[in-house]
Amino acid sequence: MVKRRLVFVLALIGFVAFSLALGAKYLVLRLPGGLPFGTLLVILGLMAAAGTPFLLGRPGRLLGAVSVFALVVAAAWFPVGVVLSGNAGLNFYNDPAKSALFDNITTGTAILSLTTMLWGMARAAWVHRRRREAA
Repeated sequence: MVKRRLVFVLALIGFVAFSLALGAKYLVLRLPGGLPFGTLLVILGLMAAAGTPFLLGRPGRLLGAVSVFALVVAAAWFPVGVVLSGNAGLNFYNDPAKSALFDNITTGTAILSLTTMLWGMARAAWVHRRRREAA
């Protein structure tokens, strides 16, 4: 079951990264309420990456705390963007300072989420290897 969930999460993260890298046309499609589809994908991707350690088993005290923090930051990314931009499309009209601030917040959130994911995967591989050696 863990493998299926992990494959799903990694496929989601890959789809988000691939879509953003290619600038796919469907990213600008508006969902009900005016939210762009690309924004929803980014929210899901950030949260999936941040929560990956919990999909892989018990993450340990420090990794668990960092993962929870990363999940909170990822969940707050969109509301912070809406407050800064004043709209659900996260369009910063004629406000380069707020745009630059949000770019930095986005970069930091992505780095935190992806680092947490990689850390969780490395820890899970280490735990798996130790269990195999002990058996």
